Amino acid sequence: MAEGFRAEDAPFVEWTPERVDTGDRALQVLAADADGLYGAGVGCCARLGPDGRWEGLGEEEPLLRKGITALLPDGPGRLWAAVGGGLAAFGPSGWRVTDDAFGRGWGGALALAAEGEWLWAGFSGGVLARRARLPEGEGLAERAALPGAVRAVVAAPHGLLLASDAGLYTYPADAVPQRVCTLPARTLLPWDGGWLCGTADGLLAVDAGGACGRPALDAALPVRDVRGLAATAGGVLWAATGEGLLRYEGGAWHYHQGPRWLPADAVFAVAAAGGDVHAATSAGLARQRPRPMTLEARADALLHRLRARHLRLEAFVEETVDGRPALSDNDGLWTGMYLAAECHRFAATGAADARAHADAAFAALEWLEAVTTIPGYPAKAIVAADGARPADGQWYPSAGGQWLWKGNCSSDEIVGHMYAYALYYDLVADGPARERVAAQVRSIMGHIQGHGLRILEFGGRTRWGYWNPEAVNGPEGMWGDRGLNSLEILSHLRVALHVTGEARYGQAYRELVEVHGYARNTLFCKVDVPGHVNHSDDELAFLAYEPLLRYERDPALRQVYLESLRRSWAFERPERNPLWNFIYARAVGDAGSNAGGGVGADTGAPGGGADAAIGAGAEEDAAGGRVAGALADAVRTLREIPTDTVVWPVVNSHRADVTLSPRPDRHGRPEITRVLPYDELAVARWNGNPYQPDAGDAHVEGDGVHFLLPYWMARHHGWIGPGTEV
Repeated sequence: MAEGFRAEDAPFVEWTPERVDTGDRALQVLAADADGLYGAGVGCCARLGPDGRWEGLGEEEPLLRKGITALLPDGPGRLWAAVGGGLAAFGPSGWRVTDDAFGRGWGGALALAAEGEWLWAGFSGGVLARRARLPEGEGLAERAALPGAVRAVVAAPHGLLLASDAGLYTYPADAVPQRVCTLPARTLLPWDGGWLCGTADGLLAVDAGGACGRPALDAALPVRDVRGLAATAGGVLWAATGEGLLRYEGGAWHYHQGPRWLPADAVFAVAAAGGDVHAATSAGLARQRPRPMTLEARADALLHRLRARHLRLEAFVEETVDGRPALSDNDGLWTGMYLAAECHRFAATGAADARAHADAAFAALEWLEAVTTIPGYPAKAIVAADGARPADGQWYPSAGGQWLWKGNCSSDEIVGHMYAYALYYDLVADGPARERVAAQVRSIMGHIQGHGLRILEFGGRTRWGYWNPEAVNGPEGMWGDRGLNSLEILSHLRVALHVTGEARYGQAYRELVEVHGYARNTLFCKVDVPGHVNHSDDELAFLAYEPLLRYERDPALRQVYLESLRRSWAFERPERNPLWNFIYARAVGDAGSNAGGGVGADTGAPGGGADAAIGAGAEEDAAGGRVAGALADAVRTLREIPTDTVVWPVVNSHRADVTLSPRPDRHGRPEITRVLPYDELAVARWNGNPYQPDAGDAHVEGDGVHFLLPYWMARHHGWIGPGTEV
């Protein structure tokens, strides 16, 4: 059952990206040892110093102008490099060329490795070696010619492993190299008692005897063209590819792609040093840093950012564009969801600032209704009259002329208001504030009921604001909206009954149920034409389910609504949406008692009817593990949601581990058939499409409520514990 689930909020790792200032020098080669990280490219070679700065290593040396194609740290202050057609060494006296292989038909060196007294060099035409690793030692001697360029060399018990464009070779001492795989091989890394080999088509595992095969972790590679490999001391595996950086951790691959993670997606090399991971790209160097994080710490950071950057007119919660809160089409919905988050935070912690924030957000919702010249009609948005007039929509002046308010109020606004009012009334509001909530609910529902269950704007109907039987059940409306519109108005009437205690709302509710079949209609939520799923409608449905199922106590009606919720959630389950999952778990997983009686029995007393009886079948949800699974999936998603809420562009449609749906979404955009980890998707509110593989706009920063609301709901209900010290 849901009350038995509790996730402890122990610290977990959030990988966070940083850009490393390399002085406008592009690095293409990386190497690390105990002294730190070295990087090189055309005309440059540098070391990452203790202060985190890149320090050039004799970059005035003319030999570096040809470019460095391989590096090998070889003790304190000593470095080997493949330069031009030979080798160079760096030491206390600077750079010196030690071996010139130009003109000998071997091309340039691409790989370096040390074994005992030997230095091995992979060239375009094969393998060369020098006996002494000191610059004054013997020069390069030819060892074995190969048909493809040698890109990696490692010492193995049987001799050497050679990764080349012609395949993977074993090279026993004083013998002929033997090809064990024909895939173009690029890199080698010690792994699990053997080696991993990165190839043009995924990974190979090579055992101590030189035998190779596909490892299990190869199957789910997002990108199969592996150019480089590295591993941290903690066993996290990283792969450089031409289309981003890959991380294998916790038994799964994770994809670091796009400008959130990298200056460019073409990654030439990857190296681990000091717990961090560095990627050399075509546009510079990026560092991936493991940062300990808890869900509570993330919530604190997001709330602080929201309060600092995401309040428009000091009241309305918005996304920002280029750092400034941008006008939206749904001030009531987004601010209402923020109000709901702070209500749950107050219920969970008793924090005084949560109460203050909730009070201010409720006042903002009041303002949306007060600013219009139509009683009970909330505006979609408000702007100052002396500011720039928005280009879209119809705008009207307030009574005093100081403000402009946006018309065409929709069901989105009413759902946002009523959902937030119910939580504010139950969890935060004191006596006077409850009277204000009741006044708001009476006003809005008075407008809707007074106009035949419709929203009218100066006598004309708005596009989406209708719940009358002629529209819901008749030809006036759209059949696909029947379930959602029935659910919405039943929820609103149930909230009105609970908040005001006035029987007229119960009577209207009962008429819609008994005469017009609205309860039965809710079973048709999520009846969609294939490819036309409306994720905004999903959001409206779950925000309507939540108060309806908190307040409804009639066992027969409750069973119908629970079956509607189960059906809707079954479609949503693969998305691992934490808010939908928590609403589902609260409704079907919590034990309750049926106090008997129908809607007329609700007195509207504080909290009355909030813990209603579960309907038949809820035990099946719990016994089958669906509630526990929903809660666990929700916690997983909360951990995946990044603390950075900039809507960084992502491209996932090319990935080898995804499948494109045969149908586009309702906007004609491609969809994939599964929801990727949320830190691999563009940040979005819960009305967005999580199956959209390619999306994003780096000018936009999300407000963070998509995390804050489900997190604090879970804290309130005890499904997530307080964060432990990071």
